[in-house]
Amino acid sequence: MLNRNVSLAACLCLLASISAFGQGNQGNGYVFELPGPTSQGSNLQGFVYNGSFLSPEISATGPAGARQIIPKPDGSLFYILGANAGGLQSTADFVNFKAINGISGAVCSAAITPDGRYLLIGAAGTGASASCGPNSNSNSLYILDTNSNTVVSNSLSAPSAGIIGFAVSPDSTTAWMLTNSPSAAFVTAFSLSSRGLIGQPFRMPYGGANSITLSPSGLLYVTGGGAIYEITTTGTLFTCNAAFEPALPLCITP
Repeated sequence: MLNRNVSLAACLCLLASISAFGQGNQGNGYVFELPGPTSQGSNLQGFVYNGSFLSPEISATGPAGARQIIPKPDGSLFYILGANAGGLQSTADFVNFKAINGISGAVCSAAITPDGRYLLIGAAGTGASASCGPNSNSNSLYILDTNSNTVVSNSLSAPSAGIIGFAVSPDSTTAWMLTNSPSAAFVTAFSLSSRGLIGQPFRMPYGGANSITLSPSGLLYVTGGGAIYEITTTGTLFTCNAAFEPALPLCITP
């Protein structure tokens, strides 16, 4: 079912994003064609999702190498992830674009909380070797308040590995961040109200992690290294897989 809260999808070289558009157009779904991170193109094209696709209803100039559009759940604002440092921009109408200040390096991963309050951002460094990906130095965490488009402070230690992605609880109280290096991967839980650590980071059995998602039942799923790991967020010594050292409350299920 398509409604104003539909998020995004990506395919092959041309990236497509399905989103609602604007407070005055609630329920209108658009598919956006984006240039992708390997391109220096900056043209964004939006097509009505159930239209003819013969010509775009929206044609705009956004950040170079745009690869993802993340809407606020109420359709009032959109975040466009570009490929370069300073490439994160916001827009309410796809006419006026505003750069997001306070973020060093290119944005590598991002997720918005279900209530739309925060945009969680994993960014790369600013040096010549700065890059995104599992074996990169994309280890800068930013939490953006979407009401003011400003980065807020947090008490979390800087990740020691590249930030791969985020999962967020449906009530927007807790976030889980997946980081990865060639030798180790970690899942770190933190509070979105205090923006502080919850428990200790959970070390995965192996490195090579490449995605994280939260199921409707509250279980985390992490993929990587040819495996899918199921992680309980409310684990006890009785629910954890004894083959791995538990870091309660996170642990791999039996």
